[in-house]
Amino acid sequence: MNNGTSLAITISAAKGDTIVVYFSCTTGAAGVSSISDGSSPPNVYVQGPVQNTNVRNEIWYCLNAPNAPTTTLTVNYATATEAAAVVETYTGVIGVGATGSGSGSSTAPAVTVVTTQPNSWVVMCVGGTVSSAWSATGPNEFWHAITSAATGGPIRTGSFDGGNVSSTGSDTVTGTFGTTCTWGTVGLELLSLDFEDDSLPPARPAPADPIVSVW
Repeated sequence: MNNGTSLAITISAAKGDTIVVYFSCTTGAAGVSSISDGSSPPNVYVQGPVQNTNVRNEIWYCLNAPNAPTTTLTVNYATATEAAAVVETYTGVIGVGATGSGSGSSTAPAVTVVTTQPNSWVVMCVGGTVSSAWSATGPNEFWHAITSAATGGPIRTGSFDGGNVSSTGSDTVTGTFGTTCTWGTVGLELLSLDFEDDSLPPARPAPADPIVSVW
């Protein structure tokens, strides 16, 4: 399915989950045009942060899905291009906040998000052109998933969770590549259920096991 115009991804999500789609494709391509998960009535997916340097990266989300999705989520994009996607589900999310983006050529893809509320959860979409090992760094960063556009294809995407941020301010999520490559990132703040009261334990929007495109 190299150079196609859609991705079909097997997911496991329930009514009320926040579904986040991490998408990467060749820079300069038109990007995502629509997302559907087979629900009835259809759930609405909202475009979050986008960046288009080195690799085009997009985060899309359906906040607290009002309708139960099926087991297949389809990402459609207007231009035939190398593309890859990862889907994760979260609970305890009440909204979204700040965004960030980054790009570079190194072994350490990163994004900085200046959070707007305490007890937020920061997520990052990474797109890169290297096939060697990807991993998370730091005690509060969690590596979840990676997929490639096609066997031998140059575009790969991954999702990182930066974990819970107890206070507002600058939060940087960083990953690691096995070798240097060009990369792009976007980040998004997920607002936690307990953001209004620091005395309460944070209601972390803990992700389920990530679901990865298998094409």
